Amino acid sequence: MSARGHFVWHELLTTDIKAAAGFYGKVGGWTTQEWKENKGYLLFMTGKAVMAGLKREEPRRWLPYIVTDDVEVALWEAQRLGGKVIKNTDTMPTVGKFAVLQDPFGAVFAVLQPAYEPKPTYPVSVGDFSWHELLTADVDVALRFYSALFGWQKTSAMDMGAGAGLYQMFGWKGRELGGVYKKAKQDPGPNRWVCYIKVRDAETAAEAATKAGGKIQMDPMKVAGGTWIATGLDPQGAEFSVHSDKKAKAKPAAKKKAAKKPAKKKTKSSKGKKRK
Repeated sequence: MSARGHFVWHELLTTDIKAAAGFYGKVGGWTTQEWKENKGYLLFMTGKAVMAGLKREEPRRWLPYIVTDDVEVALWEAQRLGGKVIKNTDTMPTVGKFAVLQDPFGAVFAVLQPAYEPKPTYPVSVGDFSWHELLTADVDVALRFYSALFGWQKTSAMDMGAGAGLYQMFGWKGRELGGVYKKAKQDPGPNRWVCYIKVRDAETAAEAATKAGGKIQMDPMKVAGGTWIATGLDPQGAEFSVHSDKKAKAKPAAKKKAAKKPAKKKTKSSKGKKRK
């Protein structure tokens, strides 16, 4: 299977690498190590598996990388369709050619022409990224833009209710990769991509995020398919989201010990006394 159109890398741009490494270690269970090709670049790890990258840069956000067969063609096509080039083509040894783009509504993403053919595997393991969500001003126009670049197709859709419109899923060759929906007016953020980290339990991850200085914006909730999600901001202000296949079973309430009745005081009985 060609990797074209698949999300194969994720990069956290932040102002405090050390603090971010500690935060996501608690939330995603990751460790970090220096990348030998660039000592200023850290890798998020699950065991020996590399999951994402971390570098000092602004604005603070998660940046998804999507595979293309040709970076130069992708840049030309993106601009023809109303997108912009944020960072022109660059080459990273052993990785490939990449560039950072903005879609017609301002959502930022990167394209990657890999030095070798990645082999995405599904379902993804805990610690990897399991879902990608685009919040945009116009679902149909946005999907036409990305379909031209990556060949994505509409798959299933569901009504989000309360006048929120459709949540349109997209994919490629039968594989669902994410969803697109119209950003709500009350949402203060820009049009953007949201990347979901797969964790064992969304509720536990949200609790860990709060204790580590993050702010949960959407409490853990069950979504279609029976999985659980939560979203928030890390201590540096980058938005993050977590996704789990299930929610941990609630801990049984501790049984209250029955209060011991006070022992009755022994009183002297008239029994046994000699009668006069």
